[in-house]
Amino acid sequence: MIEDVVTTILLSVALAMDAFAMAITLGMSGLANRIIDRSKIGFTFGIFQGVLFLFGFLTLNLVGQKLLAFNKYLAALLLLYLGIKMLIDSFQKKQETCPNNNECINCRQRKCLKTGEYRFLTWGILLLYGTATAIDSFAAGLSYGLVNDECTYTAIIVGITTLIFSLFGARFGGKLKVYIGKKATIFGGIILVLLAIKQIM
Repeated sequence: MIEDVVTTILLSVALAMDAFAMAITLGMSGLANRIIDRSKIGFTFGIFQGVLFLFGFLTLNLVGQKLLAFNKYLAALLLLYLGIKMLIDSFQKKQETCPNNNECINCRQRKCLKTGEYRFLTWGILLLYGTATAIDSFAAGLSYGLVNDECTYTAIIVGITTLIFSLFGARFGGKLKVYIGKKATIFGGIILVLLAIKQIM
């Protein structure tokens, strides 16, 4: 029994690592400055990880391990896209003047035209990042089903662990941004590219 608990915790921590790195990236991009934003990141990543783990387990009998060969490439493509986009954004020339006369409170731009930083978190960003980090969890659910008959408890632990790691990651990324300044976006892009490479290694 204790052995099963330890195995479940280790599995949960392993699956949470990509979400943790992704949350750090979001924190460095300036999208997790508020508690509500960090909570959105944590709950989105946690729910995606837990639900996709359970979904992978439940669909095992329908697809077997056929998707295991493709999931890592899909995850790699998503992460590579996000990483390259972040790197391109970091090197784009910023505008000298702001057409909104620097009235940030009333500005409706998702990305500041003057600083180049993202101003607020959108559900589209969360869904894209959540999917990219949780594809591994789907594959883990498939594999888990080969040697286990039930996984609801494990899926819940996976989700909660990811939630906690994501909250800390987003907070840490925000603190790190203070020290590395404008280079935060570059580091974030590099992290995502490295995660993409990790998927296909």
